[in-house]
Amino acid sequence: MTRKASRVAFAFAVVTAIVITCITLYSLVAGLTRFEAVVLLLGSLVVIWAVIFTFFEVGRIASRSNSISGQEEVDLDAPRQIVIQPPTGHPYPHHEEIAGSGGFDQGQLTSRLPDIGFRLSWRRRKKNLPRAS
Repeated sequence: MTRKASRVAFAFAVVTAIVITCITLYSLVAGLTRFEAVVLLLGSLVVIWAVIFTFFEVGRIASRSNSISGQEEVDLDAPRQIVIQPPTGHPYPHHEEIAGSGGFDQGQLTSRLPDIGFRLSWRRRKKNLPRAS
């Protein structure tokens, strides 16, 4: 088991022990049945484990983000060149007129999907079945 994995397992084990102790004491004081205590315990553990998992996951993502961005040093003050195309005369130029466009928008792409005729024929066959009287 690696060091990080043992840290995670230790955190889950400690929190689980604390939650079990607290819920057991609460169920004894409140006079809950064994079933009610188990349901309360399982619900509490799921919520607490989700919170712990979230904290570890956010830490993992943040450390990965820092390691990735630390590799590339970007000069934020460096001059940049932006090419602005002249106006086309249309308030909203069509996507096909823009350089680098594939020529199809989402509606045109989905209209070229294969036909789903097998489903339609199945429904037609189902409708033509004789009805029981």
